[in-house]
Amino acid sequence: MNYPNNPAAQSQMRTNFREADLEVVMEHIHAGKSVEIIGLGSVGKSNFIRRLMRKDVQDRYLYQLYQEQSHCIFIGIDANSLLEPMPSAFDPTVPSGWSGYELIASRLLQAVMDNQLVAHITNPKDASHPESLYALYHKIWPSETAHSNTHIVAFRYLEDLIHRIFAGSNQPFRLIFIFDEFEKMLRELPPRFFQSLRSLRDQYKDRIIYVTTARQILPLLVAEEQHVEYEAFFDLFVDTRHFLLPYRPSDAEQTFQRMSTRQDYSPPPAGIREQMMMATGGHAGLLRAAFSAWEPKKLIYEGMKDVQVVATLLDLPAIQEECGTIWRSLSNRERRILFEMTRMKHQGKFADYNMLNPMVNLLVQKGILLEQNSMSYDDIRPPVFSGFLFMSIPPNADPTTDGEQLLNLAW
Repeated sequence: MNYPNNPAAQSQMRTNFREADLEVVMEHIHAGKSVEIIGLGSVGKSNFIRRLMRKDVQDRYLYQLYQEQSHCIFIGIDANSLLEPMPSAFDPTVPSGWSGYELIASRLLQAVMDNQLVAHITNPKDASHPESLYALYHKIWPSETAHSNTHIVAFRYLEDLIHRIFAGSNQPFRLIFIFDEFEKMLRELPPRFFQSLRSLRDQYKDRIIYVTTARQILPLLVAEEQHVEYEAFFDLFVDTRHFLLPYRPSDAEQTFQRMSTRQDYSPPPAGIREQMMMATGGHAGLLRAAFSAWEPKKLIYEGMKDVQVVATLLDLPAIQEECGTIWRSLSNRERRILFEMTRMKHQGKFADYNMLNPMVNLLVQKGILLEQNSMSYDDIRPPVFSGFLFMSIPPNADPTTDGEQLLNLAW
């Protein structure tokens, strides 16, 4: 693959990275649907979100490809930016949804100002004037002079803020809230918070859209007995679940070039690039870790067999850690299947699984299992991950190993 110096061509390369994924997600957004993005640990979810936020990517896929007519405002909500929680008014031992409402309001205001949605309003007494919006945002905050339980009605202030923005804008627009590392929000915010998000969506229909990223599908992120409390929110994503798989060859090529340029190294020859792609399956974290075997260590060289490349990579601590990240991003039920496949392989037996098992189906969709009529250890992908499991799970592994032990097998 050539890497032209023409700036326009380089920009084209950047915007066509993860092209198939961008087309799918942008199509859902154009249709006014919320999207759930699922991917293994270190597969590149946060990087993908950063691409969604880029104006040139939005221009290419949303406005040019799908001819979107509304002005779409993409608002990044990073769960790591949540402030310290406040206690619930109903139970002081559990958190309220205040920190979630505050983070959404803060990022929403920033996006509104960056996109100049209300810049045409010059009367400071107008409810949609920037100063009025900021004043409303500050009401979300409890203070010594205000009622100490202001946070109880924080959602009402957020509702009012959104209403004023929609009422004050002189152009049609949509708000796309992108929640990265959604697991953290589910852990730290109460069910009522997500019920209120559904309420916002119902009020404004396709003018408000949610995009979530997580390592696991939403129903598996909460205890089964709590599903009824999250059901209304989860229903928004029932037919728009997108699995972010490892890089395709064209994406991997750009990744090799980017890493080479960043570290001032020459890209690996085509044959070695193909072998590294084969060994890592194009998984973003594994591919980055594997690059060090080429530069500066030169542990991989032309003429090596594929099996030698895999064995060499498995000796790298960085590869082992990335494999551990993949393992830890799976549910116990998914780990149990891979554990049993590997245990049976040690014994020279065939562990027979098929797509009728919902967890097997999920592993196939995540790219961990190659779909066959009958699946076993030899269908685990990528090769360095299956090799890692073979090393981590001993031949005499106890088939009754509990969930906590399963999680720690790969540490």
